[in-house]
Amino acid sequence: MEKLNPALIDLFYKEIRKVHDNGELSGLDKAWAYHRLLELIFIELTKAENLAFTTLFARIAYAAHRHRLDKKLTYWVHLFRRKLRSEGHKTEPAELSQLALYILHQLLVNLSGEQVPADFRKYFPAEPPFEYKSVAVKEFRPYVRATAVQDDEENDRMLIHDENNEGATAWLQYNIPDRNEPFNKSIRAIRKVFGFPVTLSLLDVEVAEGDDDLPLYRPRGIVIEPDYLMDVTTVASCFTGYGSEPMIYLLYKFLPSETSKPMMLGNIANFFLDELMNNPEATFKETFPGVFRLNPLVFSLWNNQEVKEVMQKSQGHWSRLKKVISQDFEKEEIEREACFLEPSFYDPVHGLQGRLDVFQKKGSKSVIVELKSGSPFMKNIHQIGASHYVQTLLYDMMVRATFGEKVDPANYILYSKEELKQLRYAPPNKAIQMEAL
Repeated sequence: MEKLNPALIDLFYKEIRKVHDNGELSGLDKAWAYHRLLELIFIELTKAENLAFTTLFARIAYAAHRHRLDKKLTYWVHLFRRKLRSEGHKTEPAELSQLALYILHQLLVNLSGEQVPADFRKYFPAEPPFEYKSVAVKEFRPYVRATAVQDDEENDRMLIHDENNEGATAWLQYNIPDRNEPFNKSIRAIRKVFGFPVTLSLLDVEVAEGDDDLPLYRPRGIVIEPDYLMDVTTVASCFTGYGSEPMIYLLYKFLPSETSKPMMLGNIANFFLDELMNNPEATFKETFPGVFRLNPLVFSLWNNQEVKEVMQKSQGHWSRLKKVISQDFEKEEIEREACFLEPSFYDPVHGLQGRLDVFQKKGSKSVIVELKSGSPFMKNIHQIGASHYVQTLLYDMMVRATFGEKVDPANYILYSKEELKQLRYAPPNKAIQMEAL
């Protein structure tokens, strides 16, 4: 685990003492203050990546994976967060504070590499106030298609029939703090909108023994009616550098569509990519006339100056695309001859569909390249915009669902407008992938 700045560690200890010794704060107020300190620690742990997390759950899940947090400690973090937010009125505030202090103690010791200073040891309990509930997992299944027929809301579970196992009956456990809690909105949607029966796609399923004779399915992800395929680009557009907003999807449905210069340049860049992939020796002079056939009506409405402006900017896209295909592809071991242009994928596992710009499949090696003619907005550590990054992650899921364990795709965004490093690697991120679903 990476270490935090010692001065920052010391500041956290002082803030803990300040909250603990504040007699004006109620027990619940103290628990919320500790929650804020925990949130700040996880923000600090993920600050360098500059990734857009829309929920604290996703941030914690990513940090736990990135910094290899102990599984029990991760469980306690999620349990505290859930109890405080949804069960704060049911749980004794003193127990919540004790759990928070135990977590803070473990985190700060791990992040500093040193024991708690003597002046602060009295604030931290030796053990958490709750019992750790371990689950004996007897089987792991990457994907289960099931039909939910009944809800047991009191016990946070649904009765399902496993379509991959000859309709066998099982319990689907939801609202698990360290596993599938973010999908509680999906569970509420089933109750209020979809009703029963409803088809579900369960992802990364742990199969454990239930209290009765039925097995207990503990999925990491839940997709409702996966046969209704959502467009990847549409889903990704809901993610901004500030978080996610699904209403953007509906907003775009009502906005008028017009062909602007940036949109036209995007179409031109895609046209250039296709031409250069087929013939890397092609020249701009012989290729550009084909641009007018893309949308002749739009060109007829522009004056000479506007056409010259588009042509000048197009030449920049052409030069950069040619350089990427002739030089950068070779550096990244992308074989032009082995690539498919604009293949469509239909993924009923995740309920997604999409068309890739470039896809290479050769043996066990596969590559995804997505072309963007604009600049990345609010770049993350990989120098990729938030929605563009989510788009590659969803494409990654689609390709894996299609080819199974046979592929481990390398994902790239190609920014044809950027002067430097146009081809940018987008590593997979399980936490954000689950968040996008």
